[in-house]
Amino acid sequence: MFVSIPNLLMDSLPRNGISAGLVQFQPFGTMNAYGFPNRSLLLLLWFPLFKCADTFNGAQKCFFRCISGCLVTAENATDKSCWKKCKDLNPAKTLEAVSGIHVKEEDLKIILVFQPVRYAYMYIAQYKGASEADFISDRFQISLLPNIEINRPRSIFCESVTIRVAAVSSDGTSPFSKPFSISAPLPPISLKLEVSELVYVPNPLNNDPYTANGTVEITFTFNAGGWALGLQDLEVTPMLLLDQCEGMDAYQSVNVPSFTQGLMSGTVIGRVGSDTMYRECTFAYYAKKVTSRLCRTSTEIRPIHHQAPKKILISWSFLDTSILFIYSFYHSHRSFPCCLKNA
Repeated sequence: MFVSIPNLLMDSLPRNGISAGLVQFQPFGTMNAYGFPNRSLLLLLWFPLFKCADTFNGAQKCFFRCISGCLVTAENATDKSCWKKCKDLNPAKTLEAVSGIHVKEEDLKIILVFQPVRYAYMYIAQYKGASEADFISDRFQISLLPNIEINRPRSIFCESVTIRVAAVSSDGTSPFSKPFSISAPLPPISLKLEVSELVYVPNPLNNDPYTANGTVEITFTFNAGGWALGLQDLEVTPMLLLDQCEGMDAYQSVNVPSFTQGLMSGTVIGRVGSDTMYRECTFAYYAKKVTSRLCRTSTEIRPIHHQAPKKILISWSFLDTSILFIYSFYHSHRSFPCCLKNA
């Protein structure tokens, strides 16, 4: 269960990063509010106080102890009812530091799991990007349970992230845990490319010493695989491996395929010589590498033995003096005529 400091604290503030600390972060700053139905100025007491220190100062401790008590005991809290509960707080106790922190990334979310702290009502995870010298006030996430999810904000999406965690109750707070870092995100991708189009282009293909009278263009499509920056940010390099050709002898060669990114997002075009259609060549293909344009990070993909790459057959026949291509996928019972570009 993820919560915010009561969103009764939010109305008087502009809809910007200042109020972001009160909500569960979503990609690129969209916000989902949690907590209380009413709103107020209490955040103004909080915002100037959150500085880079190893523990909370006196004002911070008082503030979080107050909020912790309201979160736990009052479903429909208001400013008045919260402050009534907080005006006579006992001297603060020091809680045990958060320990046993385990980190994993899932769908570009940073997920923290740690040991529960005795007497703690809630936990605060504060984070900063590699370009930020100090922890700042609007980068934190709160949970009532000893696990927290953090979505990388767009402004620091491509950076490594440093995180620290503290425990809070109405009786006191813990010091922050030792900061730890999460590396910059790598773009994910499925091993499965799809062939959307196979076209004959009557332009010679020259790659010394290899030459062909025409070119076969293979258009591959791929999806973003949950990548928050979208298809337009991704560049994919396929691997196209010659499997076999009919009637090919040991002295014949086939050109190494070349690739360019397609004009449409999520496409990449491979080119092979037209002799592959006369020889009825079969190629295996899969995504070899995916690169983020913005982050300048890449993921290398290796085929898994139990997930064999798909195969494509490039064949030809003469029909009304037009060249007709047929492509088919192994392990499938379908074959489709492809688009043509005739001389």
